[in-house]
Amino acid sequence: MGMFDKPKAPDAPAPKKSASKKEEVAVKGIEHLAMIHALTKTLETLGGTIEAEVKTIALDRFMAHIAATGQRPESFRGTEGIASAMLSLGRKASTTALTEAAIDLLRANGIEPEKAIITAEMFGINPAYAGDKVLLGKVEKALAKIVPEDFIILQPEVSKFVSTEEMLNTAISRKLPVDVIRTMTTLSCSPKLAVTDIAKIIDFVSSLVVPAVGKPAAADQGDSAVVIKGLTAMAEKKGKVKIVKHAA
Repeated sequence: MGMFDKPKAPDAPAPKKSASKKEEVAVKGIEHLAMIHALTKTLETLGGTIEAEVKTIALDRFMAHIAATGQRPESFRGTEGIASAMLSLGRKASTTALTEAAIDLLRANGIEPEKAIITAEMFGINPAYAGDKVLLGKVEKALAKIVPEDFIILQPEVSKFVSTEEMLNTAISRKLPVDVIRTMTTLSCSPKLAVTDIAKIIDFVSSLVVPAVGKPAAADQGDSAVVIKGLTAMAEKKGKVKIVKHAA
């Protein structure tokens, strides 16, 4: 009897149990923690927007250098006020696979991506027969005449296309457009403060968050304002910093 003569229907999935209602217990600090998480998410979004603007300025500088010289640009330190950041244009890691769109764009500009083999294509013995010592003994004598058709199975190749130093240098020397260069590169930005002025940071965060989330009603200062006020109080209480109000 063949395996398809009386196929077995798959078992019906077990019904999901309804989630039981959990007991609610008052725990001091949860509200403030949730507020801080909400503020953190807002700042991450705003920070991502500002970082993108900084990287756009850096990319314009890098591309101007490439267009003028056809050479790889060096990293530089960007500065503003009491802050600085190392900005660099580097090749994407060889572990990063190129997208289909990137591959097509590179080939359209005469650059062939490198194929990185993760798992080589090969034939192997079907695990169902690997422990059959008698059969393996017969294989040694007459492989082509006696083994089952599925004794040998194919392990498909697993691969991806990646960028290389040679590819990037070629694109730069040919002064190819920015969209081609960007398929093979990554921009890094590492900002640092020369002085950590908590009061100034809190003032800046206040001015940044309120316009982003909307001005709170007069009767309600809003989560962000509460968190910022709380952070100020905590910093003063712990004595780690002295909060000095800056003149408007």
